[in-house]
Amino acid sequence: MIFTSKCVVRGVTQFAGNIDGEDIEANTAFIDVELDSKHGGYGSRTAPKRCKDKDVIDRIKHNPFPFIAEVTFQELATKGKETMVITEIKPLSMLKTSDQPLQQKAA
Repeated sequence: MIFTSKCVVRGVTQFAGNIDGEDIEANTAFIDVELDSKHGGYGSRTAPKRCKDKDVIDRIKHNPFPFIAEVTFQELATKGKETMVITEIKPLSMLKTSDQPLQQKAA
C-alpha cells in the first residue's frame, strides 16, 4: 500500500556504520503526528519515521527545517511483519516563524 500525506518535517538523521560486526544504515525523518484525543492526547508530537534509503534524505537535507512537505509512505511486509517507510519527501513550503518551536536559552 502506498499513500501520501501533507506533514511537517522537523528534521532528519542519517547513520551508516558497523556495530558489532554488522553493517547498519539508518535513515530517519522526524514528522509531526496528531495525538489521539480518545486516549487523552491533545495536539501533536514529533515522531521518528524510517526512510526507505539514504536518497530520501539526501534530496532534502539542504532545506532549512522545519518545513511542510508531501510525504509518500509505503507499507512493506516480510515474514509476517509489516513496516511503514517513507519513500519520498517533497518540500512544499517553510513554516511561518510563529510555527517554529521555542528555543530555550542556555543557563
